Amino acid sequence: MGADADAPHDPPEPTPGADAAPDPKMWSTSRFAPTPASVSVPDGPRLAPPFSRSTSESGSDFAQPGAPGWNAPGSFAVPSSAAELASADYAPMQRGGTTATLRATRSGTIGGWFVALTPLLSAAAIVGLVFAVEWSLRTGSLASVWADPFTSAMVFGGTGVILALLIIMAVVSDRRRLESLGHRTRASGWWILLGALPYLIARTVRTRREAGRGQAPLVVHLIIGALVATGLTVAPFVLPREASVAQMRAVEATITNDLTAQGLELSVICPDTADARVGSRFVCTASDESGDIVGLIDTRWSGIDGSVIYSLDAGSPGE
Repeated sequence: MGADADAPHDPPEPTPGADAAPDPKMWSTSRFAPTPASVSVPDGPRLAPPFSRSTSESGSDFAQPGAPGWNAPGSFAVPSSAAELASADYAPMQRGGTTATLRATRSGTIGGWFVALTPLLSAAAIVGLVFAVEWSLRTGSLASVWADPFTSAMVFGGTGVILALLIIMAVVSDRRRLESLGHRTRASGWWILLGALPYLIARTVRTRREAGRGQAPLVVHLIIGALVATGLTVAPFVLPREASVAQMRAVEATITNDLTAQGLELSVICPDTADARVGSRFVCTASDESGDIVGLIDTRWSGIDGSVIYSLDAGSPGE
């Protein structure tokens, strides 16, 4: 037992989790060896500290804050009293500046001007169809198409549907362009179902509120609409136009069929040409089966589509 008592004992290994002191063998390494206070720092270039300092009375090169000789920078001055500490403003800094509200400065769009010019486009479509009908009757080509009421209605109706679809597409384009220009509120596209004028009125109210302008399309629409309406109303009565031979033969056939439906077996003969302006008159003759003239027919153009109004004056021209 004596030998066991004199024999050196290894230190017990620390229990995991316990507050055991580190192994003394670890302190024998040079990297963990503490530097004595008497060891001097070798001479050489040193990095200047980011604050001013002075050598303390104890001779240490690095004085601690609060020790004599410590010179704190002015920007980190310690409050000298509780009143100064209480008066400090600790309001949080704002991360960003004031957000500026951008106001729309433009309101003109291609779609908006397309809607504004719809009276002119509609008038151009109507005039084009009228000239197509007149050319067809004058040359005799496609005369059967215009003679059939259903087919002619389909042509005119199809033209109107195409124009309406183009206007709706223009409204969609107009609203998207206004949004890209900074207009936060825009007129509803459903206004176009009531016509171009209601939509342009609603559009003008919104654009003037957003950008302080935007009434030009509405003004142009009103001016063009008035001019087109006046032109379409006056042109058939004012513009000279001669009826073609085909149109006069069509008038003869129309009157003959009407008289036959009334029980009058008469043959109608009209001149080969006549003034085709709405309201102008011409005279046709009615003959019986033997070829004798039994009456005169006073005929008047009643529409630009070639329709007429007539009255039969029975009796021979000499009576």
